[in-house]
Amino acid sequence: HGLFNTIRLTIFGMALATAIGFAIGLMRTARDPFLRLVARSYVELMLNTPPLVIIFVLYFFLSRQIVPQFGLEQKISALSPGTQATLSFLFGDPRMIENFVSGLLCLALFEAAYIAEIVRAGVESIPKGQWEAAASMGLSRRQTLRKVVLPQAIARTVPPLCNQFVSLVKD
Repeated sequence: HGLFNTIRLTIFGMALATAIGFAIGLMRTARDPFLRLVARSYVELMLNTPPLVIIFVLYFFLSRQIVPQFGLEQKISALSPGTQATLSFLFGDPRMIENFVSGLLCLALFEAAYIAEIVRAGVESIPKGQWEAAASMGLSRRQTLRKVVLPQAIARTVPPLCNQFVSLVKD
């Protein structure tokens, strides 16, 4: 059971950490100073706090205070047996779903800080001339980011992201 829970946690953790990290990484490159401040504060807090402290605080706070408010156990027990079997395969023992969700969020939030820095570095590595060329063609900042910068940045961030995912699997 432990092996399968580790595999589940790793797969879902990678997906959630990538989504959160990508959003935070783009916030780090935004023009709005408030968005940059929030994103930088998050990244600095996560990267400069020992992982064990983050695990204890997030896991025990989430599993005791926030996750029970969702009422996951009651909702799962009200589902059909087939749906419960599917959820059991995807997330493990339904009686332990709150602990699984807490661990998943803890892992994803911690890893998202690293992924955010990788995404930020990828976006900032694109030469200023690319931004200027897109602006001269009449593209807005959002269009420039989506059509010009992000395709190049994603190509540059794939190797460090793969390295980060390997370290996620090792941890």
